[in-house]
Amino acid sequence: MMKKLFISLALTAAAALSAQNVLLNPDFEEIVPAKFTAKLKKYIDADEVPKGWSFNPPSNPSKFTMVTDAETSQNGSCYLRVEQKDPKKNSSCSQWWRPVKGGQTYRFTVWAKGNGNLLLQVIAYDRKINVLGSFVNNRKMEKVSSAEEWKKYEYTFKMPEKTSKVVVHIKMNGVIDLDNAYLGPAEAK
Repeated sequence: MMKKLFISLALTAAAALSAQNVLLNPDFEEIVPAKFTAKLKKYIDADEVPKGWSFNPPSNPSKFTMVTDAETSQNGSCYLRVEQKDPKKNSSCSQWWRPVKGGQTYRFTVWAKGNGNLLLQVIAYDRKINVLGSFVNNRKMEKVSSAEEWKKYEYTFKMPEKTSKVVVHIKMNGVIDLDNAYLGPAEAK
C-alpha cells in the first residue's frame, strides 16, 4: 500500500513540475521531420528536429542531430546534439513567445554535455511586443567540458512586472548535447 502511495505522489509531483514549465517539448522527446526552406538548408543540416524548437539564423552553419538512446540521455530516451561547423560562430535553439507572469522569479535550466561553450538567454516582452529586458545567465559563454557526464546549467532571475511573454535562446559552439530544459517558477524543483 505504501509503495503505491509513494509512486502516486511521485507522479503527481512530476506532473505539477511539468505543468509549470512554459517550454514546449522541453525534454526533446517529441521528434518531427526537419522542414527547412532551400535557403535554410544551406546553413542547417538536420533530418529530424525536436518539435516546438527553432534554430539559429541562416548565417551560422550548424548540424542538429536527434539522438535516441536511453542509456546516454540525461533522462528519457532522446536528446539533441548540436555541432557548430564554424568555431567563431554560435548555434542556437530557441522558443518564441512563451507565456509567463510578470514580477515573479523564474528559473531557466538546461542539462548539457560535450565539448564547447554554452549561454542561456531570456528576452522579456510586454503585450505589445516591447522589449522589457534581456537576461543572460553570464555575459560570456560557459565552458562545457565533459562529453560523458551531464551537467545542469541554471539561471534564476526576476521577470519585469509587465512581462507577458518571453523568447528563450540556448546558444552554443563546439559539439554540445542538450536535454531537459526548464523555464518556470524558481521555487519549483
